[in-house]
Amino acid sequence: MAGVASLGIRLFEGSTDRYHASLDRFYRDERTARSSEGGELLDAARRNWHGSLPPAPTDLLDRTTFALTTSEAEFLSERVRRSAPDSLLAASLSATVTRQRQARAPWDLGKLDALAPRLQEDIEDAQRYSLAMEGAVLLYNRMLAELSVERAISTDPGRVERFGQDLDRWADEMEGSLDGLRT
Repeated sequence: MAGVASLGIRLFEGSTDRYHASLDRFYRDERTARSSEGGELLDAARRNWHGSLPPAPTDLLDRTTFALTTSEAEFLSERVRRSAPDSLLAASLSATVTRQRQARAPWDLGKLDALAPRLQEDIEDAQRYSLAMEGAVLLYNRMLAELSVERAISTDPGRVERFGQDLDRWADEMEGSLDGLRT
């Protein structure tokens, strides 16, 4: 729920449990809100959610997907642009960054040199961190493969060799990235 709060979509300040506990009082206060004789609301209306939030789909509790409708996508894009204008996500929603279907990581996107220097540095740091962590994963998997062969859990010694080749490729990449890693 923190993500929707940081984007200004959820306006209630507090935990999910506090939100649920406050709903009865919220709706009671809403029913008893003071109005003028002309029907104008005198008390400021308290909102839990952004006023432009698109309505929930009728089958929300039966079938939920990440496929957004046009109005949902426009709303979410606008919230990102307004709440996190200097973020990579906001830049990715603009024409600044070239979207690519096969981009597996932010550094695989196009036109990153057009981003603010801080974002470029963050992406480079993320790429270096990802590379370093990949080695830990590959080593762990190779050790598991060796152990599974040693204990006759697996009869496929090819896995040990494949992880060894992956570790060799990773070591070559690390060597090529040493200057960046040192900084």
